[in-house]
Amino acid sequence: MGLLVAAPVCIYAALAGGPIDGDSLFLMLFAPFSVWLGVRCLRVCVVADSNSLVARNFFSTRTVTQDRIAAIDLAMKSSGEGGYVRMPQVRLIDGSTFWISALECGNAKKSPRPDRLSMLHELRSILRVSGADV
Repeated sequence: MGLLVAAPVCIYAALAGGPIDGDSLFLMLFAPFSVWLGVRCLRVCVVADSNSLVARNFFSTRTVTQDRIAAIDLAMKSSGEGGYVRMPQVRLIDGSTFWISALECGNAKKSPRPDRLSMLHELRSILRVSGADV
Protein backbone atom coordinates (compact mmCIF):
# COMPACT_ATOMS: atom_id res chain seq x y z
CA MET A 1 0.00 0.00 0.00
CA GLY A 2 2.92 2.29 0.73
CA LEU A 3 4.10 1.97 -2.87
CA LEU A 4 0.78 3.28 -4.14
CA VAL A 5 1.19 6.42 -2.04
CA ALA A 6 4.95 6.88 -2.39
CA ALA A 7 5.17 6.51 -6.16
CA PRO A 8 3.08 9.57 -7.12
CA VAL A 9 4.85 11.60 -4.45
CA CYS A 10 8.23 10.58 -5.92
CA ILE A 11 7.13 11.65 -9.41
CA TYR A 12 5.87 14.99 -8.11
CA ALA A 13 9.06 15.56 -6.15
CA ALA A 14 11.16 14.72 -9.20
CA LEU A 15 9.23 17.09 -11.47
CA ALA A 16 8.95 19.94 -8.95
CA GLY A 17 12.65 19.79 -8.10
CA GLY A 18 13.75 21.63 -11.23
CA PRO A 19 15.94 20.21 -14.00
CA ILE A 20 15.85 16.47 -14.46
CA ASP A 21 19.02 14.80 -13.24
CA GLY A 22 19.89 11.11 -12.87
CA ASP A 23 18.11 10.72 -9.52
CA SER A 24 14.93 12.39 -10.78
CA LEU A 25 14.91 10.24 -13.91
CA PHE A 26 15.35 7.10 -11.81
CA LEU A 27 12.42 8.09 -9.58
CA MET A 28 10.20 8.84 -12.57
CA LEU A 29 10.95 5.43 -14.10
CA PHE A 30 10.83 3.50 -10.82
CA ALA A 31 7.54 4.97 -9.60
CA PRO A 32 5.25 3.49 -12.32
CA PHE A 33 6.89 0.10 -11.86
CA SER A 34 6.30 0.38 -8.10
CA VAL A 35 2.64 1.19 -8.61
CA TRP A 36 2.23 -1.72 -11.04
CA LEU A 37 3.96 -4.13 -8.61
CA GLY A 38 1.88 -2.86 -5.69
CA VAL A 39 -1.36 -3.41 -7.58
CA ARG A 40 -0.24 -6.90 -8.71
CA CYS A 41 0.61 -7.86 -5.11
CA LEU A 42 -2.81 -6.72 -3.92
CA ARG A 43 -4.58 -8.70 -6.66
CA VAL A 44 -2.92 -12.11 -6.11
CA CYS A 45 -5.87 -14.51 -5.97
CA VAL A 46 -7.56 -17.49 -7.52
CA VAL A 47 -11.14 -17.41 -8.83
CA ALA A 48 -13.00 -20.49 -10.00
CA ASP A 49 -16.43 -21.55 -11.08
CA SER A 50 -17.62 -24.81 -12.64
CA ASN A 51 -16.41 -23.70 -16.09
CA SER A 52 -13.13 -21.80 -15.62
CA LEU A 53 -10.17 -21.01 -13.42
CA VAL A 54 -8.42 -17.63 -13.15
CA ALA A 55 -5.09 -17.58 -11.30
CA ARG A 56 -3.64 -14.11 -10.68
CA ASN A 57 -0.04 -14.57 -9.59
CA PHE A 58 2.53 -11.87 -8.83
CA PHE A 59 3.71 -11.45 -12.43
CA SER A 60 1.18 -13.31 -14.55
CA THR A 61 -2.51 -14.09 -14.92
CA ARG A 62 -3.74 -17.37 -16.38
CA THR A 63 -7.31 -18.15 -17.39
CA VAL A 64 -8.24 -21.68 -18.43
CA THR A 65 -11.49 -23.50 -18.99
CA GLN A 66 -12.33 -26.53 -16.89
CA ASP A 67 -12.13 -28.95 -19.82
CA ARG A 68 -8.43 -28.06 -20.38
CA ILE A 69 -7.40 -28.98 -16.81
CA ALA A 70 -6.03 -32.48 -16.28
CA ALA A 71 -5.26 -32.15 -12.54
CA ILE A 72 -4.33 -29.74 -9.77
CA ASP A 73 -1.47 -31.20 -7.76
CA LEU A 74 0.18 -29.92 -4.60
CA ALA A 75 3.83 -29.86 -5.68
CA MET A 76 7.12 -28.52 -4.39
CA LYS A 77 8.39 -25.33 -5.98
CA SER A 78 11.88 -23.93 -5.54
CA SER A 79 11.85 -20.65 -3.64
CA GLY A 80 15.46 -19.71 -4.31
CA GLU A 81 17.81 -19.85 -1.36
CA GLY A 82 14.91 -20.50 1.00
CA GLY A 83 14.52 -24.09 -0.19
CA TYR A 84 11.16 -25.34 -1.39
CA VAL A 85 7.53 -24.42 -0.75
CA ARG A 86 4.37 -26.41 -1.33
CA MET A 87 2.21 -24.80 -4.00
CA PRO A 88 -0.66 -26.01 -6.20
CA GLN A 89 0.38 -26.69 -9.77
CA VAL A 90 -2.26 -26.83 -12.50
CA ARG A 91 -1.48 -29.48 -15.09
CA LEU A 92 -3.25 -28.96 -18.41
CA ILE A 93 -4.23 -31.63 -20.92
CA ASP A 94 -1.60 -30.38 -23.40
CA GLY A 95 1.15 -31.04 -20.81
CA SER A 96 1.84 -27.44 -19.81
CA THR A 97 1.68 -26.35 -16.18
CA PHE A 98 1.39 -23.21 -14.08
CA TRP A 99 1.45 -22.41 -10.38
CA ILE A 100 -1.23 -20.87 -8.14
CA SER A 101 0.69 -18.50 -5.85
CA ALA A 102 -2.37 -17.48 -3.86
CA LEU A 103 -2.67 -20.97 -2.36
CA GLU A 104 0.96 -21.47 -1.28
CA CYS A 105 0.87 -24.03 1.54
CA GLY A 106 4.12 -23.13 3.31
CA ASN A 107 7.60 -24.56 3.65
CA ALA A 108 8.04 -28.03 2.15
CA LYS A 109 9.85 -29.25 5.29
CA LYS A 110 6.67 -28.75 7.33
CA SER A 111 3.14 -30.05 6.93
CA PRO A 112 0.94 -28.10 4.50
CA ARG A 113 -1.12 -25.33 6.04
CA PRO A 114 -4.55 -26.85 6.77
CA ASP A 115 -6.52 -23.76 5.71
CA ARG A 116 -4.81 -23.57 2.31
CA LEU A 117 -5.08 -27.33 1.85
CA SER A 118 -8.84 -27.19 2.45
CA MET A 119 -9.09 -24.32 -0.09
CA LEU A 120 -7.21 -26.48 -2.61
CA HIS A 121 -9.61 -29.39 -2.03
CA GLU A 122 -12.57 -27.02 -2.45
CA LEU A 123 -11.05 -25.68 -5.68
CA ARG A 124 -10.72 -29.22 -7.02
CA SER A 125 -14.32 -30.03 -6.16
CA ILE A 126 -15.62 -26.83 -7.82
CA LEU A 127 -13.71 -27.63 -11.03
CA ARG A 128 -14.41 -31.38 -10.77
CA VAL A 129 -10.74 -32.35 -11.19
CA SER A 130 -8.44 -34.63 -9.22
CA GLY A 131 -4.93 -34.14 -7.94
CA ALA A 132 -2.24 -35.42 -5.62
CA ASP A 133 -1.18 -33.91 -2.30
CA VAL A 134 2.59 -34.49 -2.20
